[in-house]
Amino acid sequence: MLAGLGLAGWVLHFFLAPRGLEWVVWLLGGLIAAFFALELVLRARRRSADAGDLTRWSSAQSDPSARREAIRQLRSRIDRARRFGPRLALEHARLATVLAELLEADGRPEQAIATLAKVPVDSLDAVQSAVVRHARAQAYLAAGDVDGAENALAIAPARTGEDVLDASLALARAWVALARSRIDEAERSGRAIAEAAEEGDELHDEALAILAACAVTRGRKDEGRATWARIDAEGRARLERLGPALLREIASALAQGSLSSST
Repeated sequence: MLAGLGLAGWVLHFFLAPRGLEWVVWLLGGLIAAFFALELVLRARRRSADAGDLTRWSSAQSDPSARREAIRQLRSRIDRARRFGPRLALEHARLATVLAELLEADGRPEQAIATLAKVPVDSLDAVQSAVVRHARAQAYLAAGDVDGAENALAIAPARTGEDVLDASLALARAWVALARSRIDEAERSGRAIAEAAEEGDELHDEALAILAACAVTRGRKDEGRATWARIDAEGRARLERLGPALLREIASALAQGSLSSST
Protein backbone atom coordinates (compact mmCIF):
# COMPACT_ATOMS: atom_id res chain seq x y z
CA MET A 1 0.00 0.00 0.00
CA LEU A 2 2.80 2.38 0.88
CA ALA A 3 4.59 1.57 -2.37
CA GLY A 4 1.42 2.28 -4.34
CA LEU A 5 0.84 5.57 -2.54
CA GLY A 6 4.46 6.54 -3.10
CA LEU A 7 4.11 5.88 -6.84
CA ALA A 8 0.87 7.88 -6.96
CA GLY A 9 2.59 10.74 -5.13
CA TRP A 10 5.48 10.69 -7.60
CA VAL A 11 3.05 10.86 -10.56
CA LEU A 12 1.15 13.74 -8.98
CA HIS A 13 4.38 15.56 -8.24
CA PHE A 14 5.51 15.07 -11.85
CA PHE A 15 2.37 16.79 -13.19
CA LEU A 16 1.79 19.38 -10.45
CA ALA A 17 5.35 20.59 -9.76
CA PRO A 18 5.68 22.48 -13.10
CA ARG A 19 2.51 24.39 -12.15
CA GLY A 20 3.83 25.29 -8.70
CA LEU A 21 1.35 22.98 -7.01
CA GLU A 22 3.79 20.52 -5.45
CA TRP A 23 2.48 21.62 -2.04
CA VAL A 24 -0.67 19.60 -2.82
CA VAL A 25 1.44 16.44 -2.95
CA TRP A 26 3.11 17.24 0.36
CA LEU A 27 -0.26 18.04 1.96
CA LEU A 28 -1.73 14.76 0.77
CA GLY A 29 1.39 12.91 1.93
CA GLY A 30 1.14 14.47 5.38
CA LEU A 31 -2.54 13.56 5.68
CA ILE A 32 -1.85 9.98 4.63
CA ALA A 33 1.06 9.69 7.08
CA ALA A 34 -1.18 11.04 9.87
CA PHE A 35 -3.86 8.50 8.95
CA PHE A 36 -1.37 5.62 9.10
CA ALA A 37 0.01 6.83 12.44
CA LEU A 38 -3.51 7.08 13.88
CA GLU A 39 -4.38 3.62 12.61
CA LEU A 40 -1.25 2.14 14.25
CA VAL A 41 -2.07 3.83 17.56
CA LEU A 42 -5.68 2.61 17.47
CA ARG A 43 -4.59 -0.95 16.66
CA ALA A 44 -2.09 -0.95 19.51
CA ARG A 45 -4.74 0.30 21.93
CA ARG A 46 -7.19 -2.31 20.65
CA ARG A 47 -4.64 -5.10 21.14
CA SER A 48 -3.90 -3.87 24.65
CA ALA A 49 -7.61 -3.71 25.50
CA ASP A 50 -8.19 -7.20 24.07
CA ALA A 51 -5.29 -8.60 26.10
CA GLY A 52 -6.71 -6.97 29.23
CA ASP A 53 -10.16 -8.42 28.52
CA LEU A 54 -8.73 -11.91 28.03
CA THR A 55 -6.83 -11.70 31.31
CA ARG A 56 -9.93 -10.45 33.14
CA TRP A 57 -12.17 -13.14 31.62
CA SER A 58 -9.68 -15.90 32.42
CA SER A 59 -9.34 -14.75 36.03
CA ALA A 60 -13.16 -14.83 36.35
CA GLN A 61 -13.15 -18.64 36.23
CA SER A 62 -12.94 -18.98 40.00
CA ASP A 63 -15.45 -16.21 40.84
CA PRO A 64 -19.08 -17.20 40.11
CA SER A 65 -20.48 -13.65 39.83
CA ALA A 66 -17.58 -12.39 37.70
CA ARG A 67 -17.73 -15.58 35.65
CA ARG A 68 -21.38 -15.08 34.69
CA GLU A 69 -20.75 -11.45 33.73
CA ALA A 70 -17.77 -12.54 31.62
CA ILE A 71 -19.95 -15.17 29.93
CA ARG A 72 -22.52 -12.48 29.06
CA GLN A 73 -19.84 -10.17 27.64
CA LEU A 74 -18.24 -12.92 25.60
CA ARG A 75 -21.53 -14.02 24.10
CA SER A 76 -22.19 -10.45 23.03
CA ARG A 77 -18.73 -10.16 21.44
CA ILE A 78 -19.14 -13.51 19.68
CA ASP A 79 -22.51 -12.48 18.24
CA ARG A 80 -20.81 -9.39 16.79
CA ALA A 81 -17.95 -11.45 15.34
CA ARG A 82 -20.38 -13.92 13.76
CA ARG A 83 -22.23 -11.09 12.00
CA PHE A 84 -19.00 -10.20 10.18
CA GLY A 85 -18.59 -13.79 8.99
CA PRO A 86 -15.20 -15.12 7.79
CA ARG A 87 -13.51 -11.72 8.29
CA LEU A 88 -13.65 -12.21 12.08
CA ALA A 89 -13.45 -16.01 12.12
CA LEU A 90 -10.18 -15.90 14.09
CA GLU A 91 -11.64 -13.56 16.72
CA HIS A 92 -14.74 -15.76 16.91
CA ALA A 93 -12.56 -18.81 17.54
CA ARG A 94 -10.44 -17.04 20.15
CA LEU A 95 -13.46 -15.74 22.06
CA ALA A 96 -15.29 -19.07 21.82
CA THR A 97 -12.42 -21.02 23.41
CA VAL A 98 -12.34 -18.58 26.33
CA LEU A 99 -16.14 -18.75 26.70
CA ALA A 100 -16.06 -22.55 26.60
CA GLU A 101 -13.67 -22.69 29.57
CA LEU A 102 -15.87 -20.30 31.55
CA LEU A 103 -18.95 -22.41 30.78
CA GLU A 104 -17.10 -25.55 31.87
CA ALA A 105 -16.06 -23.82 35.10
CA ASP A 106 -19.72 -22.86 35.59
CA GLY A 107 -20.80 -26.48 35.28
CA ARG A 108 -22.26 -26.10 31.77
CA PRO A 109 -20.03 -28.21 29.49
CA GLU A 110 -22.91 -28.96 27.12
CA GLN A 111 -23.22 -25.23 26.39
CA ALA A 112 -19.44 -25.11 25.87
CA ILE A 113 -19.76 -27.87 23.28
CA ALA A 114 -22.55 -25.97 21.49
CA THR A 115 -20.51 -22.74 21.54
CA LEU A 116 -17.46 -24.38 19.97
CA ALA A 117 -19.59 -26.22 17.37
CA LYS A 118 -20.47 -22.82 15.85
CA VAL A 119 -16.84 -21.85 15.21
CA PRO A 120 -16.08 -21.99 11.45
CA VAL A 121 -12.93 -24.11 11.72
CA ASP A 122 -12.64 -24.38 7.92
CA SER A 123 -11.92 -20.63 7.83
CA LEU A 124 -8.95 -21.01 10.20
CA ASP A 125 -5.37 -22.05 9.60
CA ALA A 126 -4.14 -25.48 10.71
CA VAL A 127 -2.88 -24.37 14.12
CA GLN A 128 -5.97 -22.35 15.03
CA SER A 129 -8.31 -25.13 13.92
CA ALA A 130 -6.32 -27.56 16.10
CA VAL A 131 -6.79 -25.19 19.06
CA VAL A 132 -10.56 -25.26 18.54
CA ARG A 133 -10.62 -29.05 18.14
CA HIS A 134 -8.64 -29.40 21.37
CA ALA A 135 -11.10 -27.09 23.12
CA ARG A 136 -13.95 -29.24 21.82
CA ALA A 137 -12.28 -32.38 23.15
CA GLN A 138 -11.85 -30.71 26.55
CA ALA A 139 -15.52 -29.75 26.62
CA TYR A 140 -16.60 -33.29 25.74
CA LEU A 141 -14.33 -34.71 28.44
CA ALA A 142 -15.74 -32.25 30.98
CA ALA A 143 -19.22 -33.49 30.05
CA GLY A 144 -18.11 -37.12 30.39
CA ASP A 145 -18.65 -37.76 26.67
CA VAL A 146 -15.61 -39.85 25.72
CA ASP A 147 -16.96 -40.66 22.25
CA GLY A 148 -17.32 -36.97 21.44
CA ALA A 149 -13.81 -36.22 22.68
CA GLU A 150 -12.38 -39.08 20.67
CA ASN A 151 -14.11 -37.88 17.50
CA ALA A 152 -12.88 -34.30 18.02
CA LEU A 153 -9.31 -35.51 18.47
CA ALA A 154 -9.48 -37.90 15.54
CA ILE A 155 -9.51 -35.00 13.08
CA ALA A 156 -6.90 -32.96 14.96
CA PRO A 157 -3.32 -33.32 13.68
CA ALA A 158 -0.87 -35.53 15.55
CA ARG A 159 1.59 -32.64 15.61
CA THR A 160 1.13 -28.95 14.86
CA GLY A 161 4.69 -27.72 15.46
CA GLU A 162 3.50 -25.73 18.51
CA ASP A 163 4.95 -27.46 21.59
CA VAL A 164 2.31 -26.33 24.11
CA LEU A 165 -0.57 -27.18 21.77
CA ASP A 166 0.95 -30.57 20.92
CA ALA A 167 1.35 -31.37 24.62
CA SER A 168 -2.24 -30.27 25.30
CA LEU A 169 -3.53 -32.52 22.52
CA ALA A 170 -1.45 -35.41 23.88
CA LEU A 171 -2.95 -34.92 27.35
CA ALA A 172 -6.49 -34.90 25.93
CA ARG A 173 -5.73 -38.12 24.08
CA ALA A 174 -4.32 -39.57 27.33
CA TRP A 175 -7.63 -38.91 29.11
CA VAL A 176 -9.47 -40.68 26.31
CA ALA A 177 -7.02 -43.60 26.52
CA LEU A 178 -7.56 -43.83 30.29
CA ALA A 179 -11.34 -43.80 29.86
CA ARG A 180 -10.93 -46.60 27.31
CA SER A 181 -8.87 -48.60 29.85
CA ARG A 182 -5.65 -48.13 27.87
CA ILE A 183 -3.84 -47.28 31.10
CA ASP A 184 -0.29 -47.92 29.86
CA GLU A 185 -0.79 -45.50 26.95
CA ALA A 186 -2.24 -42.80 29.22
CA GLU A 187 0.56 -43.27 31.75
CA ARG A 188 3.28 -42.98 29.09
CA SER A 189 1.86 -39.71 27.81
CA GLY A 190 1.42 -38.29 31.29
CA ARG A 191 4.94 -39.22 32.37
CA ALA A 192 6.55 -37.82 29.21
CA ILE A 193 4.83 -34.46 29.62
CA ALA A 194 5.43 -34.32 33.38
CA GLU A 195 9.15 -34.75 32.72
CA ALA A 196 9.24 -32.15 29.93
CA ALA A 197 7.00 -29.44 31.42
CA GLU A 198 8.09 -26.96 34.04
CA GLU A 199 6.93 -27.81 37.56
CA GLY A 200 3.87 -25.77 38.53
CA ASP A 201 2.93 -25.19 34.89
CA GLU A 202 -0.65 -26.07 33.89
CA LEU A 203 0.62 -28.81 31.56
CA HIS A 204 2.73 -30.26 34.37
CA ASP A 205 -0.26 -30.21 36.75
CA GLU A 206 -2.52 -31.97 34.26
CA ALA A 207 0.15 -34.58 33.51
CA LEU A 208 0.43 -35.31 37.25
CA ALA A 209 -3.36 -35.56 37.44
CA ILE A 210 -3.29 -38.21 34.70
CA LEU A 211 -0.60 -40.15 36.54
CA ALA A 212 -2.63 -39.95 39.75
CA ALA A 213 -5.74 -41.17 37.91
CA CYS A 214 -3.75 -44.04 36.35
CA ALA A 215 -2.44 -45.08 39.75
CA VAL A 216 -5.94 -45.05 41.23
CA THR A 217 -7.29 -47.04 38.29
CA ARG A 218 -4.60 -49.66 38.90
CA GLY A 219 -5.67 -49.85 42.54
CA ARG A 220 -2.58 -48.03 43.86
CA LYS A 221 -4.58 -45.56 45.94
CA ASP A 222 -1.75 -44.27 48.13
CA GLU A 223 0.41 -43.57 45.07
CA GLY A 224 -2.48 -41.75 43.42
CA ARG A 225 -3.07 -39.65 46.53
CA ALA A 226 0.63 -38.77 46.80
CA THR A 227 0.83 -37.80 43.11
CA TRP A 228 -2.32 -35.67 43.37
CA ALA A 229 -0.82 -33.93 46.42
CA ARG A 230 2.19 -32.84 44.34
CA ILE A 231 -0.13 -30.37 42.59
CA ASP A 232 -0.57 -27.16 44.59
CA ALA A 233 -4.01 -26.10 45.85
CA GLU A 234 -4.55 -23.59 43.04
CA GLY A 235 -3.68 -26.16 40.39
CA ARG A 236 -5.98 -28.77 41.93
CA ALA A 237 -8.84 -26.28 42.11
CA ARG A 238 -8.35 -25.36 38.44
CA LEU A 239 -8.31 -29.01 37.36
CA GLU A 240 -11.46 -29.73 39.34
CA ARG A 241 -13.19 -26.79 37.60
CA LEU A 242 -12.02 -27.52 34.07
CA GLY A 243 -10.82 -31.11 34.07
CA PRO A 244 -12.56 -34.19 32.68
CA ALA A 245 -15.53 -35.67 34.54
CA LEU A 246 -13.36 -38.73 35.27
CA LEU A 247 -10.79 -36.56 37.04
CA ARG A 248 -13.43 -34.80 39.11
CA GLU A 249 -14.75 -38.15 40.32
CA ILE A 250 -11.28 -39.32 41.32
CA ALA A 251 -10.34 -35.96 42.87
CA SER A 252 -13.51 -35.98 44.96
CA ALA A 253 -12.77 -39.47 46.22
CA LEU A 254 -9.15 -38.56 46.98
CA ALA A 255 -10.26 -35.48 48.88
CA GLN A 256 -12.50 -37.65 51.03
CA GLY A 257 -9.67 -40.08 51.61
CA SER A 258 -11.63 -43.04 50.28
CA LEU A 259 -12.23 -44.58 46.89
CA SER A 260 -15.19 -46.64 45.79
CA SER A 261 -14.49 -49.99 44.24
CA SER A 262 -16.02 -48.76 40.97
CA THR A 263 -13.42 -45.97 40.79
